[in-house]
Amino acid sequence: IAKVYTTANIGNNNLTVTVKDFSGNASTCVSIVTVLPYSNSSDFQQGGDGKGDGAFGIFDVVVYPNPTSGDATMAFQLPARQVFVYRIFDMTGRMIYNYEGLGVEGENVITLHVKGLTSGVYLLDFQSEGLKALRRLMVQK
Repeated sequence: IAKVYTTANIGNNNLTVTVKDFSGNASTCVSIVTVLPYSNSSDFQQGGDGKGDGAFGIFDVVVYPNPTSGDATMAFQLPARQVFVYRIFDMTGRMIYNYEGLGVEGENVITLHVKGLTSGVYLLDFQSEGLKALRRLMVQK
């Protein structure tokens, strides 16, 4: 079961995770997930200095559920209406999927149609006008 945090959860949120092995042993931990309000600040979008020198900045893209046995969801914030591209690669570097879309200012949520992929680890590469993120996506059947 995946927990999704959006701007409706601004502030500190407790996330309790319990893991069990095949022998029935269990371990639980509580993490704090902090959700920040969307900001037009270039410091947030550019990953620190906000100089906008043409280099890609750090960008937050959330992919869930991960691992997935069906389709997954990708969520991200854009500072304005702009084109974005995401590509999915297998671990040999072969491009499996390439998509270009037009995002809206603020929160964007996209369905990743990956249920047809075989089990394994894939890389999701996201880019949009100076923003870049690379995420690992696990598919389990």
